[in-house]
Amino acid sequence: MSRHAARRAAVQMVYEWMLGGDGETTLTDLIEFPQDDPDIGYLDILVTGVRARKAELEQAIAQRSESWTVDRIPNVVKAILYVALVELDACPDVPDSVAINEAVDMAHLYAEESDARFINGVLGNYVRAQVSQGHE
Repeated sequence: MSRHAARRAAVQMVYEWMLGGDGETTLTDLIEFPQDDPDIGYLDILVTGVRARKAELEQAIAQRSESWTVDRIPNVVKAILYVALVELDACPDVPDSVAINEAVDMAHLYAEESDARFINGVLGNYVRAQVSQGHE
């Protein structure tokens, strides 16, 4: 599989987790992501990062969302944002533009067009804030 597939699997696992599942059911039953796949580590970084930093990620989204409170954002959109924010912070080898584009592409698959624009705006604002604070 690829990092693209790992990102999609991470969003699906986080979404399941947000709805009360363990996320592992999605990985083993629906996605069929082999445990010996070289990108399983990348998937683990993303999912573990979201689980460990959920409150911090929600705060980052809230600070950059002008029109919606976090509790009004659809879960699938939050799952995409959580994964993208972790990737932006934890994977310096991935260009910011790639992480943002992947998140927007997932929004086109799983959400509405307006959600894709929202995700692009939140992530773009996050990256600009990081750069201005010297956290490139």
